[in-house]
Amino acid sequence: MHHRIAPAALRGRLRRRLAGLGLALVASLSGLAHAAYPEQPIRVVVPFAAGSGTDNGVRTMTNYVSQQTGWTMIVDNKPGGNGIIGVQDFLRAAPDGYTIISTGNTTHAANPVLFKQLPYDPVADFVPIHRSLVAPLALFVSPKHKIGSVKELVDFIRSKPPGSVTYAAGSASHRASAERFNQEAGLETVHVPYKSSPQALTDLMGGHVDFMFVDTAAVVGQIQGGAMKPLAVTSPQRVPVIPEVPTMIESGFPGYVMSGWSVMFAHKGTPPEAVDALRKALADYSHSETGRKYRDAMGAYYEDLTPEQLQAFIRDELKLYQDIYRKAGIQPE
Repeated sequence: MHHRIAPAALRGRLRRRLAGLGLALVASLSGLAHAAYPEQPIRVVVPFAAGSGTDNGVRTMTNYVSQQTGWTMIVDNKPGGNGIIGVQDFLRAAPDGYTIISTGNTTHAANPVLFKQLPYDPVADFVPIHRSLVAPLALFVSPKHKIGSVKELVDFIRSKPPGSVTYAAGSASHRASAERFNQEAGLETVHVPYKSSPQALTDLMGGHVDFMFVDTAAVVGQIQGGAMKPLAVTSPQRVPVIPEVPTMIESGFPGYVMSGWSVMFAHKGTPPEAVDALRKALADYSHSETGRKYRDAMGAYYEDLTPEQLQAFIRDELKLYQDIYRKAGIQPE
């Protein structure tokens, strides 16, 4: 015996079935969209000039990732304003994973201390994806002084009237390193600012300034060739490609570790699947022979960090710079 189903009940069943199919279709399409990232070129903002250390490292990394994954990654240099111009350009883009930024301690540790009205929050506005390298600094003294160790440099500065010895600084990390050295040794020296490391090094070698800290990446070739001899490096252990150079810790400064570093960031609110895909691709580079050779050439090193460890590292670096600049009496502009 057949029972007739009322038209209203039929319509209800049909609506429920169609709704179920629609939800399944949406879920399916959503999964496809996530799995397909990236579906378009990824723009990588570098807030420093083409040819800078950060720029060279980013191009090496993105070329490798593109070759391994087939992704299109476009490096976009936006220099100026101590990196602020590039950061602002990045933050204006949509938080969709298709604009990311590679930067470091200048924008995320020094600028928050140096500028009163910074147009970004170095923690709240960013999601750290991957730290590709850490580059220690090297301490040099002008060859005119014939100084061969950190202890001899400290003794030399103490033998002079306070404020008569000068140090060059071509970046915020150079200045912070020198000020920390002053503080821990109880010294008073004068900061001489430079627009770039090469200019500062030229004046150092010419005897126009007395000492400076500079990224090993800028001078490792000259050190290996014997043209320059640093007194120490600021890494926790000796740098493998220049193993003859002692650390600041070995030279009587316990806990003295300073570095330049490079981190890739996404916007706050970027889809997690995009961040995860980027994190994996960039970590693959850092574990590759290409990544290792690049770091060795720069005198840099790499450590695996979880997302939580990376966020904590950035907060710690910001606090370190705040403490150094506060003790030095350096006021924000």
